[in-house]
Amino acid sequence: MTKKNILRYGIEISGFVLSAFGGFLKSIAPPQEAGAALSVGLASFATLIVFLFVVAISKGKSQTYRRSLWLRTSAALACIAFVSVFVYIANLNHYTFEYPPSSGEKYIAGMQFTPEGEKYWESLRNVSQVVLKFGLENRNLIWTPESINRAELLLTFNYIVLVITLTGTVFALCEGVLANTSSARGHKSS
Repeated sequence: MTKKNILRYGIEISGFVLSAFGGFLKSIAPPQEAGAALSVGLASFATLIVFLFVVAISKGKSQTYRRSLWLRTSAALACIAFVSVFVYIANLNHYTFEYPPSSGEKYIAGMQFTPEGEKYWESLRNVSQVVLKFGLENRNLIWTPESINRAELLLTFNYIVLVITLTGTVFALCEGVLANTSSARGHKSS
C-alpha cells in the first residue's frame, strides 16, 4: 500500500469510526465552554496519528505479525479505555455543575474555592446553589480563575485520552480481526 493510500485509508477509517460514534462522543464531551469542539477535533487527529503509527510499525511484516500486533494494540487500548471511562466520569461529575439547578445545562467548576466561595459551600453544600447565590457570570468569586482553567484542561485531557483509546481499540480490533481481508484493501500480503 502506498503512503498516499495508507493516509487515505487511515482518514477513511477515522472518519467512519468518529462518525459512527460521533453522536455519543459529542454527548459525553466536556461542556462547550471547555472547548468541546476543539477537544473532538484534537481527538480525531490524535486517533489518526495512533492508527498511522501502528500501520507504520506493521509495514512489511507478515500477516500473522500484523494480526498479532493489531490485537495486542487493541487489548492494551481497551484496558486504558476501561480506566479512562471511570476517570473521566469521576472528573466530569466533580468539576461540572448544572445551572440553573436541575436544568441539565453543565458548566465547569473550579478546583479551589475562594475564601468567599468556601464560606457559601460550607453552608449550602451544593455547587449549583452556591452559583445561584453569586450568579454564573461571577464564578471567579466562587473559584479561583486558575483553578477553573485547570479543571477545563483536566476535563479536556481526560476526554481526549478517552476518545483516542475507545476509537483506537475499535480500529485495532477491526484490523486484527480483518487481517485476512487486508489484501483486498490494498495491503501487501506476506
